Amino acid sequence: MFTDLNNIDRSTLPFYETYPDGRLQHCILNRPVLVNSGPGALIPQYEHAGIRKKHTYSVSFFESGVISRVALNEQTAIATPIGSIPAELIIFYESGSLKRVFPLNGQISGYWEETDEYSLAEELSIPLAGQSIKAKIISIGFYENGEISDLTFWPGQRITLKTPAGEQFIKTGITFYPGGAISSFEPAVPVLLETPIGFLTAYDTTASGISGNKNSLIFCKAGTIKSIITSREKVTVSSASGYHKVYVPLTGFNFFKPLKISFENGKVSFNNEITYDIDEYDFSIDEFARSGHRDCADCSNCNQCCD
Repeated sequence: MFTDLNNIDRSTLPFYETYPDGRLQHCILNRPVLVNSGPGALIPQYEHAGIRKKHTYSVSFFESGVISRVALNEQTAIATPIGSIPAELIIFYESGSLKRVFPLNGQISGYWEETDEYSLAEELSIPLAGQSIKAKIISIGFYENGEISDLTFWPGQRITLKTPAGEQFIKTGITFYPGGAISSFEPAVPVLLETPIGFLTAYDTTASGISGNKNSLIFCKAGTIKSIITSREKVTVSSASGYHKVYVPLTGFNFFKPLKISFENGKVSFNNEITYDIDEYDFSIDEFARSGHRDCADCSNCNQCCD
Protein backbone atom coordinates (compact mmCIF):
# COMPACT_ATOMS: atom_id res chain seq x y z
CA MET A 1 0.00 0.00 0.00
CA PHE A 2 1.33 3.43 -0.93
CA THR A 3 2.12 5.84 1.90
CA ASP A 4 1.18 9.52 1.98
CA LEU A 5 4.22 10.90 3.77
CA ASN A 6 2.39 14.10 4.73
CA ASN A 7 0.03 12.01 6.83
CA ILE A 8 2.57 9.53 8.18
CA ASP A 9 3.40 9.23 11.88
CA ARG A 10 6.18 11.79 12.33
CA SER A 11 8.11 9.31 14.50
CA THR A 12 8.91 7.63 11.16
CA LEU A 13 10.67 10.84 10.15
CA PRO A 14 13.74 11.40 12.38
CA PHE A 15 14.34 14.60 10.40
CA TYR A 16 12.09 16.69 8.19
CA GLU A 17 11.60 20.22 6.87
CA THR A 18 8.31 21.79 5.86
CA TYR A 19 6.96 24.56 3.67
CA PRO A 20 5.20 27.48 5.45
CA ASP A 21 1.85 25.67 5.20
CA GLY A 22 3.25 22.65 7.07
CA ARG A 23 3.53 20.33 4.07
CA LEU A 24 6.74 18.33 3.80
CA GLN A 25 9.64 19.76 1.80
CA HIS A 26 12.32 17.20 2.72
CA CYS A 27 12.33 14.19 4.98
CA ILE A 28 14.46 11.28 6.18
CA LEU A 29 12.79 7.92 6.83
CA ASN A 30 13.73 5.30 9.39
CA ARG A 31 11.58 2.42 8.13
CA PRO A 32 10.54 1.05 4.72
CA VAL A 33 7.51 2.65 3.09
CA LEU A 34 6.16 2.46 -0.45
CA VAL A 35 5.62 5.71 -2.36
CA ASN A 36 3.99 6.22 -5.75
CA SER A 37 5.85 8.07 -8.51
CA GLY A 38 5.94 8.37 -12.28
CA PRO A 39 8.02 5.21 -12.75
CA GLY A 40 5.82 3.33 -10.26
CA ALA A 41 6.23 2.06 -6.70
CA LEU A 42 9.49 3.03 -4.99
CA ILE A 43 11.01 2.36 -1.56
CA PRO A 44 12.94 5.45 -0.43
CA GLN A 45 16.14 5.19 1.57
CA TYR A 46 15.58 4.33 5.22
CA GLU A 47 18.95 2.74 6.04
CA HIS A 48 21.62 5.36 6.60
CA ALA A 49 24.48 3.32 8.02
CA GLY A 50 27.46 1.82 6.20
CA ILE A 51 30.57 3.24 4.58
CA ARG A 52 28.89 3.70 1.17
CA LYS A 53 25.46 5.01 2.14
CA LYS A 54 24.86 8.74 1.89
CA HIS A 55 23.09 10.28 4.85
CA THR A 56 20.68 12.15 2.62
CA TYR A 57 17.04 13.13 2.30
CA SER A 58 14.91 10.10 1.56
CA VAL A 59 12.26 12.13 -0.27
CA SER A 60 11.86 15.77 -1.31
CA PHE A 61 8.69 17.51 -2.50
CA PHE A 62 7.60 20.46 -4.59
CA GLU A 63 5.45 22.98 -2.74
CA SER A 64 2.46 21.45 -4.52
CA GLY A 65 3.11 18.18 -2.66
CA VAL A 66 4.38 16.34 -5.75
CA ILE A 67 7.57 14.32 -5.20
CA SER A 68 10.64 16.10 -6.63
CA ARG A 69 13.39 13.68 -5.59
CA VAL A 70 13.73 10.16 -4.21
CA ALA A 71 16.87 8.48 -2.92
CA LEU A 72 16.21 4.75 -3.10
CA ASN A 73 17.15 2.32 -0.37
CA GLU A 74 18.47 -0.15 -2.92
CA GLN A 75 19.33 0.14 -6.57
CA THR A 76 16.07 -0.45 -8.46
CA ALA A 77 15.38 -0.96 -12.16
CA ILE A 78 12.97 1.78 -13.23
CA ALA A 79 11.09 2.38 -16.48
CA THR A 80 12.43 5.34 -18.46
CA PRO A 81 11.73 6.67 -21.97
CA ILE A 82 14.83 4.76 -23.18
CA GLY A 83 14.06 1.51 -21.38
CA SER A 84 14.77 0.02 -17.95
CA ILE A 85 17.63 1.77 -16.10
CA PRO A 86 19.03 0.86 -12.65
CA ALA A 87 18.66 3.80 -10.27
CA GLU A 88 19.62 4.86 -6.75
CA LEU A 89 18.55 8.50 -7.06
CA ILE A 90 15.72 9.94 -9.16
CA ILE A 91 14.77 13.59 -9.77
CA PHE A 92 11.37 14.56 -11.21
CA TYR A 93 9.65 17.45 -12.92
CA GLU A 94 6.56 18.71 -11.13
CA SER A 95 4.49 16.98 -13.81
CA GLY A 96 5.86 13.66 -12.54
CA SER A 97 8.06 13.09 -15.59
CA LEU A 98 11.64 11.96 -15.06
CA LYS A 99 14.19 14.78 -15.00
CA ARG A 100 17.36 12.94 -14.03
CA VAL A 101 18.38 9.39 -13.10
CA PHE A 102 21.52 8.43 -11.20
CA PRO A 103 22.30 4.70 -11.43
CA LEU A 104 24.52 5.03 -8.33
CA ASN A 105 24.47 7.46 -5.41
CA GLY A 106 27.21 6.36 -3.04
CA GLN A 107 29.09 8.60 -0.63
CA ILE A 108 32.68 9.17 -1.78
CA SER A 109 34.88 9.46 1.31
CA GLY A 110 38.13 8.27 2.81
CA TYR A 111 36.44 4.93 3.43
CA TRP A 112 34.70 4.58 0.05
CA GLU A 113 36.65 5.88 -2.92
CA GLU A 114 35.62 6.81 -6.45
CA THR A 115 37.25 3.61 -7.71
CA ASP A 116 35.03 1.58 -5.35
CA GLU A 117 31.91 3.30 -6.67
CA TYR A 118 33.08 2.95 -10.27
CA SER A 119 33.48 -0.81 -9.80
CA LEU A 120 29.73 -1.02 -9.06
CA ALA A 121 28.73 0.91 -12.20
CA GLU A 122 27.12 -1.10 -14.98
CA GLU A 123 27.77 -0.43 -18.64
CA LEU A 124 24.51 0.84 -20.12
CA SER A 125 23.33 0.87 -23.74
CA ILE A 126 21.91 4.29 -24.64
CA PRO A 127 20.10 5.00 -27.95
CA LEU A 128 20.98 8.41 -29.41
CA ALA A 129 19.27 9.65 -32.60
CA GLY A 130 20.00 6.62 -34.75
CA GLN A 131 23.21 5.79 -32.89
CA SER A 132 23.83 3.67 -29.83
CA ILE A 133 26.57 3.92 -27.22
CA LYS A 134 27.68 1.72 -24.34
CA ALA A 135 29.24 3.38 -21.31
CA LYS A 136 29.21 3.65 -17.54
CA ILE A 137 26.95 6.61 -16.79
CA ILE A 138 26.89 8.88 -13.73
CA SER A 139 23.57 10.44 -14.72
CA ILE A 140 21.04 10.68 -17.53
CA GLY A 141 19.00 13.87 -17.93
CA PHE A 142 15.62 14.03 -19.68
CA TYR A 143 13.50 16.79 -21.11
CA GLU A 144 9.96 16.78 -19.82
CA ASN A 145 8.77 15.12 -23.03
CA GLY A 146 11.08 12.16 -22.37
CA GLU A 147 13.89 13.01 -24.79
CA ILE A 148 17.46 12.79 -23.46
CA SER A 149 18.84 16.21 -22.49
CA ASP A 150 22.32 15.18 -21.37
CA LEU A 151 24.62 12.35 -20.33
CA THR A 152 27.45 12.48 -17.80
CA PHE A 153 30.02 9.67 -18.03
CA TRP A 154 32.19 8.22 -15.32
CA PRO A 155 35.78 9.56 -15.40
CA GLY A 156 37.87 7.33 -17.62
CA GLN A 157 34.99 6.49 -19.95
CA ARG A 158 35.50 7.33 -23.61
CA ILE A 159 33.00 6.92 -26.43
CA THR A 160 32.97 7.51 -30.18
CA LEU A 161 29.98 9.39 -31.58
CA LYS A 162 28.95 11.09 -34.82
CA THR A 163 28.69 14.84 -34.14
CA PRO A 164 28.28 18.06 -36.18
CA ALA A 165 32.11 18.08 -36.23
CA GLY A 166 32.29 14.54 -37.60
CA GLU A 167 32.96 11.35 -35.68
CA GLN A 168 34.63 12.33 -32.42
CA PHE A 169 36.18 10.73 -29.34
CA ILE A 170 34.27 12.05 -26.30
CA LYS A 171 34.70 12.07 -22.52
CA THR A 172 32.82 13.56 -19.55
CA GLY A 173 29.50 14.20 -21.26
CA ILE A 174 27.19 15.29 -24.04
CA THR A 175 24.17 17.60 -24.15
CA PHE A 176 21.32 17.61 -26.66
CA TYR A 177 18.77 20.03 -28.02
CA PRO A 178 15.11 18.98 -27.95
CA GLY A 179 14.75 16.75 -30.98
CA GLY A 180 18.08 15.00 -30.40
CA ALA A 181 20.65 17.25 -32.11
CA ILE A 182 23.94 17.46 -30.19
CA SER A 183 24.38 20.83 -28.49
CA SER A 184 27.76 20.21 -26.82
CA PHE A 185 30.36 17.63 -25.87
CA GLU A 186 33.74 17.36 -24.17
CA PRO A 187 36.51 16.21 -26.55
CA ALA A 188 38.62 13.38 -25.15
CA VAL A 189 41.56 14.51 -27.29
CA PRO A 190 42.40 17.89 -28.86
CA VAL A 191 40.27 18.47 -31.99
CA LEU A 192 41.30 20.96 -34.68
CA LEU A 193 38.21 22.59 -36.17
CA GLU A 194 37.49 25.33 -38.68
CA THR A 195 35.72 28.31 -37.11
CA PRO A 196 34.57 31.70 -38.50
CA ILE A 197 37.97 33.20 -37.58
CA GLY A 198 40.20 30.27 -38.56
CA PHE A 199 41.30 26.85 -37.27
CA LEU A 200 41.20 26.38 -33.50
CA THR A 201 41.83 23.40 -31.24
CA ALA A 202 38.91 22.46 -29.00
CA TYR A 203 40.23 21.07 -25.74
CA ASP A 204 40.00 22.04 -22.08
CA THR A 205 42.90 20.77 -19.97
CA THR A 206 41.00 21.84 -16.84
CA ALA A 207 37.76 19.94 -17.56
CA SER A 208 36.70 18.55 -14.20
CA GLY A 209 34.89 15.45 -15.40
CA ILE A 210 32.15 16.08 -12.82
CA SER A 211 29.34 17.34 -15.04
CA GLY A 212 28.47 16.62 -18.65
CA ASN A 213 26.53 19.89 -18.92
CA LYS A 214 29.53 22.22 -19.24
CA ASN A 215 31.54 21.28 -22.28
CA SER A 216 34.35 22.73 -24.40
CA LEU A 217 32.59 22.54 -27.73
CA ILE A 218 29.07 23.99 -28.14
CA PHE A 219 27.02 23.96 -31.35
CA CYS A 220 24.08 25.94 -32.65
CA LYS A 221 20.99 23.92 -33.57
CA ALA A 222 22.07 24.08 -37.22
CA GLY A 223 25.37 22.36 -36.32
CA THR A 224 27.69 25.37 -36.63
CA ILE A 225 30.11 26.14 -33.81
CA LYS A 226 28.62 28.40 -31.14
CA SER A 227 31.59 28.44 -28.76
CA ILE A 228 34.89 26.68 -28.30
CA ILE A 229 37.37 26.39 -25.44
CA THR A 230 41.03 26.15 -26.39
CA SER A 231 44.07 25.51 -24.23
CA ARG A 232 46.52 25.61 -27.14
CA GLU A 233 46.08 28.87 -29.01
CA LYS A 234 46.21 32.62 -28.65
CA VAL A 235 44.28 34.98 -30.93
CA THR A 236 45.43 38.42 -32.06
CA VAL A 237 42.70 40.85 -33.10
CA SER A 238 43.79 43.74 -35.32
CA SER A 239 42.38 46.28 -37.74
CA ALA A 240 43.56 48.64 -40.48
CA SER A 241 43.04 51.57 -38.08
CA GLY A 242 45.75 50.23 -35.78
CA TYR A 243 43.68 48.33 -33.23
CA HIS A 244 45.65 45.47 -31.65
CA LYS A 245 44.70 43.12 -28.85
CA VAL A 246 45.90 39.60 -27.94
CA TYR A 247 43.72 37.02 -26.21
CA VAL A 248 45.42 34.12 -24.43
CA PRO A 249 44.55 31.50 -21.83
CA LEU A 250 45.08 32.87 -18.31
CA THR A 251 48.02 31.50 -16.35
CA GLY A 252 49.52 31.81 -12.92
CA PHE A 253 51.42 29.74 -10.37
CA ASN A 254 49.78 26.31 -10.63
CA PHE A 255 46.81 27.99 -12.33
CA PHE A 256 45.48 27.76 -15.86
CA LYS A 257 42.24 28.93 -17.47
CA PRO A 258 41.69 28.11 -21.15
CA LEU A 259 40.41 30.68 -23.63
CA LYS A 260 36.69 30.65 -24.47
CA ILE A 261 35.73 31.95 -27.91
CA SER A 262 32.07 32.47 -28.85
CA PHE A 263 30.40 33.11 -32.22
CA GLU A 264 27.00 34.61 -32.98
CA ASN A 265 25.48 36.49 -35.92
CA GLY A 266 28.79 37.27 -37.61
CA LYS A 267 30.41 38.37 -34.36
CA VAL A 268 33.05 36.84 -32.06
CA SER A 269 33.81 37.40 -28.38
CA PHE A 270 36.58 36.20 -26.10
CA ASN A 271 35.82 35.07 -22.53
CA ASN A 272 32.39 36.76 -22.92
CA GLU A 273 34.03 40.19 -22.98
CA ILE A 274 34.47 42.49 -26.01
CA THR A 275 32.48 41.53 -29.12
CA TYR A 276 33.96 42.05 -32.58
CA ASP A 277 32.33 42.10 -36.03
CA ILE A 278 34.25 39.36 -37.85
CA ASP A 279 34.16 41.22 -41.19
CA GLU A 280 35.68 44.37 -39.69
CA TYR A 281 38.76 42.86 -38.01
CA ASP A 282 41.64 40.52 -38.80
CA PHE A 283 42.29 37.48 -36.61
CA SER A 284 45.65 35.78 -36.31
CA ILE A 285 45.83 32.42 -34.54
CA ASP A 286 49.12 31.17 -33.10
CA GLU A 287 50.25 28.46 -30.75
CA PHE A 288 50.10 29.44 -27.10
CA ALA A 289 53.35 28.57 -25.35
CA ARG A 290 52.66 28.28 -21.67
CA SER A 291 55.50 29.22 -19.36
CA GLY A 292 56.08 29.73 -15.69
CA HIS A 293 53.81 26.94 -14.52
CA ARG A 294 54.71 24.50 -11.84
CA ASP A 295 55.99 21.13 -13.00
CA CYS A 296 54.33 18.03 -11.63
CA ALA A 297 55.12 14.34 -11.54
CA ASP A 298 51.66 12.99 -12.29
CA CYS A 299 50.24 14.36 -15.55
CA SER A 300 47.29 11.96 -15.47
CA ASN A 301 45.91 13.77 -12.44
CA CYS A 302 47.23 17.27 -13.09
CA ASN A 303 46.18 17.99 -16.70
CA GLN A 304 47.65 21.49 -16.35
CA CYS A 305 50.35 21.29 -18.99
CA CYS A 306 49.28 21.09 -22.61
CA ASP A 307 47.33 17.85 -23.00
